[in-house]
Amino acid sequence: MRRLNRRPRSGATLVETALVLSLLLLFLFGIFEYSRFLLVNQMLSNAARDGARYAATNVDKANNFVTVADPTSGAMSITNYVIQECRGANNWVENFQVAVFPCDSSDTVGAYANPPQIVPDPAWPATRSWNQAAFTDRLGLRITCNYRPVLPVVWLPQAGQSGFVVGFYGTNSNLVPLSITAATGSEG
Repeated sequence: MRRLNRRPRSGATLVETALVLSLLLLFLFGIFEYSRFLLVNQMLSNAARDGARYAATNVDKANNFVTVADPTSGAMSITNYVIQECRGANNWVENFQVAVFPCDSSDTVGAYANPPQIVPDPAWPATRSWNQAAFTDRLGLRITCNYRPVLPVVWLPQAGQSGFVVGFYGTNSNLVPLSITAATGSEG
C-alpha cells in the first residue's frame, strides 16, 4: 500500500474564516443599523403626534409660538415640546425642523392611508396663521430631518422611493432624509 503525503493547508483556514466572519459582521451591523433607523423613526413619529396635540391645545398663542415660548403663560414652544417628546432621538438626526400647518378637514381618508397623506389645506388662506384654526379644523405637524447612520457603509431605504441609498461615513450621500407628519383635530 502506498501512502500519500498530504501537506497541511495552514493558510486556507485563515482565509475561509476571514471571509465568513466579514460576511457575518456585515449582516449583524446591517441589522443593528436598520433597527436603529426604525427606532429613530418611531420615536420621531410619537413626538410628532404629541406635538400636533400640543399645537391643537395652544391655538390661542402667538404666531411665533412654533419656535418661541409664550412669556405670559410660561408655556414652552411647540418645537421645544416636540424635542422634549423625542426623548433624545433628535440628537441622532441632523437639520431637525418642525412645521405646523392646517390640514384639509374634509379628507379623513388621507390621514389613515399607508403612508398617511396629510397635506396642507389648499382652501386655507395664505394670510392666516396656524393658530387661527377653529375648533373643528385639523392641524398637522411635520418633522423634517436627515438621519445619519453610525456605520461607515449602510443600505437603508431612501425616503419616498423604493430603492436603497449607499454611502460612506462623513459624506452627504450617507444621509437619509426623513419627513414625519402627524395630524390632530376634528375627524369629520
